[in-house]
Amino acid sequence: MLRQPPSSAAGLQPLSRECVPRDLGPGDVAHTVLEGPIARPQPTQQAPDSPEPVLSLERAFFEPSARALTLCFPIVYAEMTTRKGGKRPKLDKRHQNTTTTNPKRWEMALKEDWMRGGLADVSPRQAAAVAGEDRGQAPDRHLPDAAFASILPFNSMDCRQEEIVQSLMASYCEVGGINHVDCGALPSKQAIASLCEDLLQVLFPGFYSEDAVSSQDLELMTHELVASIRERLRTEVRRSLRLRDQSGNHHEEAMKLVCDFMVKLPEVRRLLQTDVQAAFEGDPAARSYEEIILAYPGLEAIAVQRTAHLLYTLGVPLIPRMMTEWAHGRTGIDIHPGAQIGSHFFIDHGTGVVIGETCSIGTRVKLYQGVGLVARSLAQGQALAGKKRHPTIEDNVTIYAGATIVGGDTIVGARSTIGANVFLMESVAPDMVYALGDQEHRIRDRKSTPVTKAPKTPEKEAV
Repeated sequence: MLRQPPSSAAGLQPLSRECVPRDLGPGDVAHTVLEGPIARPQPTQQAPDSPEPVLSLERAFFEPSARALTLCFPIVYAEMTTRKGGKRPKLDKRHQNTTTTNPKRWEMALKEDWMRGGLADVSPRQAAAVAGEDRGQAPDRHLPDAAFASILPFNSMDCRQEEIVQSLMASYCEVGGINHVDCGALPSKQAIASLCEDLLQVLFPGFYSEDAVSSQDLELMTHELVASIRERLRTEVRRSLRLRDQSGNHHEEAMKLVCDFMVKLPEVRRLLQTDVQAAFEGDPAARSYEEIILAYPGLEAIAVQRTAHLLYTLGVPLIPRMMTEWAHGRTGIDIHPGAQIGSHFFIDHGTGVVIGETCSIGTRVKLYQGVGLVARSLAQGQALAGKKRHPTIEDNVTIYAGATIVGGDTIVGARSTIGANVFLMESVAPDMVYALGDQEHRIRDRKSTPVTKAPKTPEKEAV
């Protein structure tokens, strides 16, 4: 029987990419986890009667050079170091003294060896071992089937690399508008996502942190969060300002904008408190404020939009939209940072709600899933940039699921109700109900011919 690598991660120690050990000999087999935190490979002796160890896609056996290759390149790489007569991949002599504390030098050296085809191939038997076929087991499905295609000779994988790279370089020259080179760094999507998460911790202390927060620690925690958010946001704001104007470093302007933003966060908290209250009062299924803050996607989308709206009104480019799109991806609710939203705003269920940039929403407005407050679709859409394009919703309006309200001239009057699935392109006076007419329900045999009737027009009625 072939000795299997340990099934648990016991004994695996955290290891950074800069600290790949090189202390394994040619007779040793190393194992490590290919996904998750990088673990320190531990030497394990091969069974005496085992001419060829068994691989799995979750743990692979490889020597130091191959280990570094696994860290440098996003592919599954398996190299058998103990197969009788097998080749042992080595770095070129001029790279043998390369230290592992410099991953870039490792990457350059390994790329050169890869280009020369100096790394050994994986035999069919080894590939069968990876798939579990030689043991009569089902293939390892921890990684997708496409991973099997990655265990290929590097010579065959690399044969057209130069052609591919040159064709991409030609594309970079010919296809403009989607390249960003020889310019300053753009705001980081990862950094903006992290900032949104920390801002939610500031706005809802104790709700977005894994550990319990005591009143004694609250001030210290807030100090640390505010300082961290301020410095990281300043960096991203400076990058966004440089995108608009590449002259100067914009350090002082970015700092002022960030400070003006941070001092308004208490006002955002006051508005969010009214939003939580509106959700609790408007949804009989809600059992507590805690349930609303932790479980309702609409509140999270509103919270991010209200903070992004502050940056939008301060004139910060790009970042407000990145923030609301982060929330859009998490909640399915798309609220433009430019939208003006009053207090006690409630989005029930939420998925599919779209609120455009120039939309104006009053107080105590309630929306259901799939509602769209949108602009007319025109061929020359940029001609309307900066103009009022989205509807105005006055106070105490309820809009039911699937309704679409279009146009900058459309006003839904106070205390009105818009029924489900309505397509509205005209204003509605206050205290009105705008709904589809009675829809006739028919039950017929599948083989009979349906009767077509003219659709009924929407009905308006006074409340």
